[in-house]
Amino acid sequence: MEIKVDNTCFATENQRDVLLLLSGFNEIRENFFLTGGTALSVFYLHHRVSDDLDLFTVNEIDLSKLDFLLTRNLNERIKKINSTKHYLSLIIDDTKVDFVIDYVSNKNKREKYYFNEESFIRIDNMENISSNKLCVLVSRTEVKDYIDFFHICKNYDNDKLKIIYEEALKKDAVFEDSPTVAYQIEEGLKYVVNNQDLYPRLSVSIKQKEFEDFYKKLVDLIFLKDKK
Repeated sequence: MEIKVDNTCFATENQRDVLLLLSGFNEIRENFFLTGGTALSVFYLHHRVSDDLDLFTVNEIDLSKLDFLLTRNLNERIKKINSTKHYLSLIIDDTKVDFVIDYVSNKNKREKYYFNEESFIRIDNMENISSNKLCVLVSRTEVKDYIDFFHICKNYDNDKLKIIYEEALKKDAVFEDSPTVAYQIEEGLKYVVNNQDLYPRLSVSIKQKEFEDFYKKLVDLIFLKDKK
């Protein structure tokens, strides 16, 4: 799927400005790619508003050096939330930005989106976003993830869904236990259905029955995955 930007899916103009600001750093341009909800909504599906910026890399990066670089250049505009060897979470101009070293992300081509002649950001490919979204459906329960995965896959056939499952299996061993995966998604769906007030700001409306039917079909497909 080709990238096509819709700036109305940024939560604020400030969020876009922060992404443009970060694209001015060579260390970020050459190593990181935008992924997650903002990549999905702004550059692909245009289905909702997304608040944060998730920047992943598959490279061995010293995040403490990146932290120092950004702090030195941005000064009081930046605040650190948390940091580990593989994770750096910051607030930059009131926008949450997470830098993550993610060795299990695929190494398929990632298109560049140019803000101007010099500044660009790489956008994650849909294959990686899709399998990551399936992974988070099992590891946590957040309404926005169920919204995202539905919009990614609502027109997919079973074969395409199985491919996404196999990609998720490469990233998380829990997918070896398909009944557990099916149960986790089923329980998560119950939470989402009972908490529709937690839906993110949607640019594309959802038909509730279609939404629930999609996940019931997905749960059945996963549960029966290894059955003869």
